[in-house]
Amino acid sequence: AVTPGSHSIERHFRRNVACPPSIRAFLTENVEHVHSGLPSTAVDAQLFFKGESESWDPIQRNYDIERQIYSTVMLRLLDLEQTTEEPNVVCIRGVAGAGKTIFARRLAYDLATKHDRLVLYCRPGVHLRADPLLDLHQLTGLAVTLVVDQAADQLRSLEELTARLSAA
Repeated sequence: AVTPGSHSIERHFRRNVACPPSIRAFLTENVEHVHSGLPSTAVDAQLFFKGESESWDPIQRNYDIERQIYSTVMLRLLDLEQTTEEPNVVCIRGVAGAGKTIFARRLAYDLATKHDRLVLYCRPGVHLRADPLLDLHQLTGLAVTLVVDQAADQLRSLEELTARLSAA
C-alpha cells in the first residue's frame, strides 16, 4: 500500500490520503508535477544557451532571461484561475528557437513555486486525458494549470480535452 505523503502532489489534497494509482501513473507517464523540490539533472550554462536542456535545472538556477511579456502573461494566468470554472487556453507562439519552451517552463515553475498553484507540465507528444485532471480537481478543490509544450503537435488531443473538461 502507498502511504500518504509519498508524492509531492499530495500536499495539495484536501484530505490526508495517498495519491491514487491512476493519478500516480498519469503523473509518471504523462505530466510532471511542478514544485520547488522538482528533481532535475544539473545542466552546464553553456549547454543551456545552446538549447540542449530538457531539465528543470536551468529554470531553478535562473539561467533564463526575464522577457518583457512575462509580467503580462503571469498576471493573466493568475487572473484566469480566479475568474472561471471553464478551461482556459493561453497560447505562446513564436518562431523556432525563440525560447517558447523555456518561457513556458518559467511560467509553470513560478506559478507553482511563487504563487502556490497546482501546475502540471505536459511532455511533448503525450496523449492528454481529462479524467486524471478531473480527479485531481476533486481531490484538491483547486484549479489545475496544465502547461503543454509543443501544443501545435497535439491540437486534436487538446480540443478533445477542453471539450471534455467543459462538459464536466
